[in-house]
Amino acid sequence: MSKQNGFSLIEVLISAVIIGVAAIVLARFQGEMMRGTMLAGERNEAVFLAQTKLEEARQAMLQTAGAVAAGATTVTGRTTSFTVTTAVGAGAASNRVQVTVAWTDAQNAGQRVVVMSNVPHNAGAVAAPPS
Repeated sequence: MSKQNGFSLIEVLISAVIIGVAAIVLARFQGEMMRGTMLAGERNEAVFLAQTKLEEARQAMLQTAGAVAAGATTVTGRTTSFTVTTAVGAGAASNRVQVTVAWTDAQNAGQRVVVMSNVPHNAGAVAAPPS
């Protein structure tokens, strides 16, 4: 019997196939991660827009005793355009403010973020922050 040195052609081909499959899987995973990161950035921007609009509405309602205009506006973000819709519902002791931010992501899927808050009719009912 002769002693074999090195690798056979079959072993090299099997290794190449395994490395190729692993590279393809890693490339797909990286693509999914990039799409997820982009969606997270869009969602973060939408939440910021919604919270900002909600605080503007709350401030306007407290200063003008409940009068705030409902409606929709379009805001251009870093990667997409957002539609910001404000709705106000009157209640016995407070007004309910709802802000919806909607957009279409890179895969043409509709996304939205909704934030809501109750604003008392009496501005004196809102406690000042501690000093």
